[in-house]
Amino acid sequence: MRLGTRLREIRAARNLTQKDMATQLNISRSTYAHYELGSREPDIETLKSISSILNVSLDYLSGNTTCPQKVDKLLEYLSLQAKSHPDLRISDLDLKKLD
Repeated sequence: MRLGTRLREIRAARNLTQKDMATQLNISRSTYAHYELGSREPDIETLKSISSILNVSLDYLSGNTTCPQKVDKLLEYLSLQAKSHPDLRISDLDLKKLD
């Protein structure tokens, strides 16, 4: 999937407008629209900002993974679950099955 398509889909899923994104990125709406259309590529710093605003990983934005969640958020969630359910354990063997 193209970067622009991903940007549009995630933004819409978050109920954000192109103007909302542009304002948070401190760019014009037309510049952001060009990112979604694929006629312009954001630089790495802008991609990092977009990733943060949309709460997805750079790997997801670039198409390197189909999992939009950031790994650190997932690890944080698992850590909280382990603390609240001490009898719940994930073994190394279980983790290897995820690879």
